[in-house]
Amino acid sequence: MVGIVILNYNNSAQTLGCLESLYEHCKGDNWKVCLVDNASDREELEKLRKGCNEHIIVATGNKGYACGNDLGCEWFDKDPEVDKILILNDDTRFTEDIITPLEAYLDCHPECGVVFPLVVAPDGSMDKACARKQKSTADLVLQATCLGKLGIRRKEFIDREEIADADKVVTAVPPGSCMMLPKELFKEIGWLDPHTFLYFEEHILGRKLADRNRQCVLLPKTSIIHLGASTTSKQPSKAVYMHWRNSYLYYMEKYTDIPCAVRRWLEFRTWLKTLV
Repeated sequence: MVGIVILNYNNSAQTLGCLESLYEHCKGDNWKVCLVDNASDREELEKLRKGCNEHIIVATGNKGYACGNDLGCEWFDKDPEVDKILILNDDTRFTEDIITPLEAYLDCHPECGVVFPLVVAPDGSMDKACARKQKSTADLVLQATCLGKLGIRRKEFIDREEIADADKVVTAVPPGSCMMLPKELFKEIGWLDPHTFLYFEEHILGRKLADRNRQCVLLPKTSIIHLGASTTSKQPSKAVYMHWRNSYLYYMEKYTDIPCAVRRWLEFRTWLKTLV
């Protein structure tokens, strides 16, 4: 059975819309839902409670995407019926049953560590986050400098044309908006890294799975809509940048072999931007 974790933060209408599309398109009894409220305002939390009958965990504070989803994972860890976990953004919308094919793929492919559908925008274009490569040292350096804004960077995404006729595509980084993992493996690698708030969680997850020789697999012939930017749009741009900066520096220190001197220079470079 699949345990679906959906994180809500001051977005009850969005979350309830996600649930409605789930109920409409996924009719089986092979899944159950846990909603995690990331310390929303009381009014928003009450709307969520009145709008659904799903189990709701209320976090004591908003510690970000990873910590919030981990609360749901830990709750499902106590449920012996659940052997897979689907991390699902509240701003996704089902147009078909994606749960059954994702679950079936994991059952038949022990080499797979995480599986996910094609993620598309409302206009049908591909959300590039579902077809990413790992960031190289050059990518990380360019991302923190003005050169990145000039388009001087390595191609980090797989084009839709490259995957159009494929039954599966092995990528390096799963999309945090919709991804399914075996519960025991997910638990073994420590769920999502709680030291990040809103960025780089998927890159860290991809590296952990690669270290265990597990694949990140995209199934292009099944899809889900991702509306996008429902959380960051509610925060001031400088706060969003600080979340990115802190996760960026943590990722470099813990999950890359970038020399210390380069990391210190990038730390200084990103600190300068906080003064603007």
